[in-house]
Amino acid sequence: LTRDKAGNSPLDQGFDPTSIDVYGVCFQPYHAWDSVIKAFGGEVWTDDLRASTIDGPKAIEAFKFWNELSCKDHAVLGPAATADPSAADPFSSGKVALTWSADWNYVLYGAIEDFDFDVAAQPEGPAGQFTYGGSNTLGITKDCGHVEEAWEFIKFFVLDKEAQMLVGTSIGPSLKEVALSEDFLAGKLGKRGPSLENVRWAYRMLHEHTSGDLFNMSYRESEWAPVLWDMQLSLLTLCDREVEPLVKEAARRITEILQKED
Repeated sequence: LTRDKAGNSPLDQGFDPTSIDVYGVCFQPYHAWDSVIKAFGGEVWTDDLRASTIDGPKAIEAFKFWNELSCKDHAVLGPAATADPSAADPFSSGKVALTWSADWNYVLYGAIEDFDFDVAAQPEGPAGQFTYGGSNTLGITKDCGHVEEAWEFIKFFVLDKEAQMLVGTSIGPSLKEVALSEDFLAGKLGKRGPSLENVRWAYRMLHEHTSGDLFNMSYRESEWAPVLWDMQLSLLTLCDREVEPLVKEAARRITEILQKED
């Protein structure tokens, strides 16, 4: 799917990796890694959440796969490249053929008029099917002065079917019976795609195989997240670096952060 400005793919003689017109795929920020790692049979954290396990052998396989796809095959539009002003949204602007996206972007993609498109579930890996799914959180501050009213609102927002249909225009509903209903799924169809059949398939896979270990781990996230982000950036863009030492160093630094004394 990757093509340079002359129309050559990385498999063709004369392909110019410095002049890529369309990348095969766009990789989203770091929180999507947990589903990739699990699809290869790895884990993200120890059971007590006090150490990073992204340097395990199966996780290393996942990172090497994406490094090769980016550095050898020139098929990945990495995080840094999205700074290109012509690719504010790489998929809508035609900079990538595939994008690793989230369900709230149906609103954006539904407005596409220049090409037909469709949706698919996240690819299955050697260890099975895993799909990224982060949580969205509502809370009540203890000193808000309206605890009972806030609690009634939260119950309405999370459990009422009509409220969930409204929520579903931007983020994924919390109720499976809404997210898998025909009325909800039909609302994801745009001018040029996707097909209703594949929307059903994608949402079924999302609800049956969701993984959100990275996104839902908030302890000291402001400290460890930049380490993981920098590692991902290097993995996909600095092609003179060895993958395993890069990942092991990130795992060591993240573990040190998690084990600091409070």
